[in-house]
Amino acid sequence: MEADQSTLNNRSTSSCAASSRKTSSTSRRSKRVSQIPQQRLQQELNRGKLLHTGDARLAELTRDYQVNRDIYQDLLRRRESARVSMNLDRDRQGFTFKIQEPATLPLYPSGLRFWHFVAGGILLGLLIPVGLLYARLQFDPRIRIGNAISSRHKVPIAAVVPHL
Repeated sequence: MEADQSTLNNRSTSSCAASSRKTSSTSRRSKRVSQIPQQRLQQELNRGKLLHTGDARLAELTRDYQVNRDIYQDLLRRRESARVSMNLDRDRQGFTFKIQEPATLPLYPSGLRFWHFVAGGILLGLLIPVGLLYARLQFDPRIRIGNAISSRHKVPIAAVVPHL
């Protein structure tokens, strides 16, 4: 019976140890399983950041390339135009100017003279007030002459108010 007792104790201890191993193994597995999506999520986030920084770097490099290409093309154009002008100067085929006659100062100034401005001022000084007076009389609806009523409407005039 003692042997049976000790065998039972050994079996119960071993079964307890096995069950505790199973629970610890199960808990470790569940921890690992719960950590896997978080690790994957973190990996994907890191991958996304790398892609974004790569796109920004590509855009920056493309912009720098275009600027440098434009500068290079401008320098090539300048070099070619300098080469052409050097060849023309060497062959004396470039633009050459010869002065036929020296420049002279004119004897009289061109354009309007002082007396033109004086005559224009006097003329405008007379015409502007006369024009304004004529415009006022044309647009004023009052009748100033009595004969205008009788001639226009063919009605005799009864009385005329004299001017003071």
